[in-house]
Amino acid sequence: MTDCPPLSPEPPDQAPPSSLPSGWRCRPASPADASAVAALERLALPDGKTTGSAESWARLLRSPSTQGLLVEDGLGNCRATCIWQAAAQQVELLLIAVHPAFFRKGLGGFLLDEMVAICRAQGAEVVFLEVAENNTPARQFYEKKAFVEIGRRPRYYRLSNESLKDAILMSLSLKGVMVNSPRES
Repeated sequence: MTDCPPLSPEPPDQAPPSSLPSGWRCRPASPADASAVAALERLALPDGKTTGSAESWARLLRSPSTQGLLVEDGLGNCRATCIWQAAAQQVELLLIAVHPAFFRKGLGGFLLDEMVAICRAQGAEVVFLEVAENNTPARQFYEKKAFVEIGRRPRYYRLSNESLKDAILMSLSLKGVMVNSPRES
């Protein structure tokens, strides 16, 4: 059992999330975690793509519409995080970041499953996200979690080498009906 926020009522069609390593915990993120979130984001995201500074993450985490989770190892080090915003029945996944030493160990899937369960319990109907077109591991991860591509934002991401990459827009229905929106071109 993790220390994450309660997930009840747990949706009947969802299996319980996988567990964390012994001694690790999952807890709600707070504005005090902004520096750890920013540092983890810089380590985890490819090609220098980042969404914010510690100050911008602190500002977001103070917003009532923003929620997040942090996974800490047994020493209290932040190893993974998930941050999202909710409005009405829609959720925008802002960040899932896992420390590179723990890639492909299930932390991202654990956090996404926790986030989806929380959002469903809060009445959300759809989760949206965007991912850089060149981030193949993330795209495959989201596809395995039943997200579908619904559009693109051309030349949206400026990478550290100054090249521009499209953003792939994806959605996950939490109500069993796939959400489609007009494709951006």
